[in-house]
Amino acid sequence: MSVPYGPSSGGKAGKIDFRMWYDYYMGDIRVLDNSLEKISFKWAYPYYFLKDATRMFFNCTNLKEADLSGLASDNVTSMDEMFIGCTKLEVVNLWNTHKANFMENVTKTQKMFQGCSSLNKLTLPRKVKTEKLESMFGMFDGCSSLTALDLSAWNLNNVINMESLFKNCSGLTSVALPKVTSKKIQYMQRMFSGCSSLTSIDLSGWNVENVTEMGDLFYGCSNLKDLDLSGWAPRSLTKISRMFLNCTSLESINLSGWNLENMTEIQYMFSGCTSLKTVDLSNWKTPKLSVLGRLINGCGNLTYANLSGWDVSSLYQIDVYPFSGCVNLVTLDLSGWNLDNTIVDRRLFENCNSLKTVRMVGCSQTTVDKIKKVLPSGATVVTK
Repeated sequence: MSVPYGPSSGGKAGKIDFRMWYDYYMGDIRVLDNSLEKISFKWAYPYYFLKDATRMFFNCTNLKEADLSGLASDNVTSMDEMFIGCTKLEVVNLWNTHKANFMENVTKTQKMFQGCSSLNKLTLPRKVKTEKLESMFGMFDGCSSLTALDLSAWNLNNVINMESLFKNCSGLTSVALPKVTSKKIQYMQRMFSGCSSLTSIDLSGWNVENVTEMGDLFYGCSNLKDLDLSGWAPRSLTKISRMFLNCTSLESINLSGWNLENMTEIQYMFSGCTSLKTVDLSNWKTPKLSVLGRLINGCGNLTYANLSGWDVSSLYQIDVYPFSGCVNLVTLDLSGWNLDNTIVDRRLFENCNSLKTVRMVGCSQTTVDKIKKVLPSGATVVTK
């Protein structure tokens, strides 16, 4: 279907009855026919009145191809849910991709392609003005057939919400993102959750100091092998839950220099990272930490963990099983820990049958004695 010049409420292409509604005053366009398989605005009137592309192709469940290269998007402010529910959509050529201003005034792309599980080709401009973009919540959520995305030329420094941005993009093997150097981003939870084919991602240089939500960030990224998040300072975070849960191929991770000065709760952070052999979380700033549960439990190949230098003086109780199931853990460094006023559960080292040494340099005798009481057979505490 090629959309003709000028206003139209309907048309026909073969066996397809095409219906479209638009409003000059509101600046909306809606395609209302869910039997449509292909649509092209390539030779159409440019529709300069268009301001809102929200739900433009909402639930066009039979749409396979969309070419919007003839539409003018200069005045568009929202692309929310534009193709949401287009489960058969395979190919999209977004409008005026040869122009850098194709997204110049867009502030929201929330759930733009959510549920487009057949989408395998998305033509995006190499250069684009995205300075006004504020929310990308769920933009590609469920695009399980996409294998690669390059957003490296986009300016994302004003984006506040990246929650679920690539969630369940299970076929995605590579994604290129620009450095986010501003302090505006606040929401990153589930950003890469379910990206089970992703092997690496470069997020170096990102400023995350005002991020308040980061739970499930890489949950289920089962092919992710290495990750460098050194220098991140997520000082506004209060809780981390399931951040790397079930990253079963993760072998190397760098989280050095993290500032968690407002962190109160850490749960299931590395749980199920069965390929991880060493982890260095030394000198984390955690003065407000009150809940620590299942931090590295189930990391069956982990042999060494360095948690030295943590401030755990606010920790009321070490929750059940933070290290349980680490069957190959040989050395654990808890130097500098203060557990004098903390309840230490007897199941702290459950199934840590290979544990030989717990380093506790600079710890009080009270803290040392508490750890000794729950050590597995054959393990010793080293204080010097």
